[in-house]
Amino acid sequence: GDFGVKRHTDQPEPGDSYRGDNLILVDVGANKGQTQKFALKLLTALLTKRDTMTAMVLSYEPAPATFKLLEKEVGAFKKQLPEDSRLTLASYEKGLGERAGMELLHVAAAGDQAASFSLRKARATGKLAPREEVQVEVVTVDDELNRHLQIEWPPMGRGAPITDIVVVKIDTEGWEDRVIRGMAAGLKANAYAAIVWEWCPQKMAKGSLRLQVTTMAAHGMLTYVVGTAVFLRLYANEPALWEAGGMETTTKTLNLLALPLDSPVNARIEHNLLLCAPY
Repeated sequence: GDFGVKRHTDQPEPGDSYRGDNLILVDVGANKGQTQKFALKLLTALLTKRDTMTAMVLSYEPAPATFKLLEKEVGAFKKQLPEDSRLTLASYEKGLGERAGMELLHVAAAGDQAASFSLRKARATGKLAPREEVQVEVVTVDDELNRHLQIEWPPMGRGAPITDIVVVKIDTEGWEDRVIRGMAAGLKANAYAAIVWEWCPQKMAKGSLRLQVTTMAAHGMLTYVVGTAVFLRLYANEPALWEAGGMETTTKTLNLLALPLDSPVNARIEHNLLLCAPY
């Protein structure tokens, strides 16, 4: 289809909430804590701006040697926080997936950013160092939110509104599908204020991008491809995006963002940033 373009006039200012004052960032595939460095700057600014807000960063890294590096980094971050800080940091030596259990992780060395549960990834990248297989614990995002926030997921869909601002970042080297399936209860309950993840054609099965977009749409979420200056809104039922020559023929990794339909960020993207959308 054709693409409409809207040019940006201003950058959205982070921190305005349409939910509550408790923000939780779930960092899935935290590696050595690279996301935390960025998150700490942003969250410190938010907490300064809003004196009623609290924040929690939950970081998950399954590779044992890499987790030690993450723990060291988190420990250093904690030392920077004042005693009365409203920011909580926690790290866990676990993977995230579709269900709780044990899984084989393919990993080369401490800090290996290509470590993956996915054999597709391990076999597709010939330049990687030899992989070691390690049995690691896997949990689900739903279960971890239940544990930390005492959320009782409604069995048949949406129950009481989730007032926490839950943001999930996923970088799992081809395992993103499984992580998203482990978020089913939260998706049904409209628990997630934002989900950020990668889709890489070399690591993901054919048709997986459309399936992910369809999953988000089925739970009332809009999905965008996020570029440096462009947001592309994806529609699961837009033929031009998925037919021959469509989105899944790209060889580039796509950074994806899903937002609930009622999120005010959608309007900010549409009106303040450069937005491309098929009409």
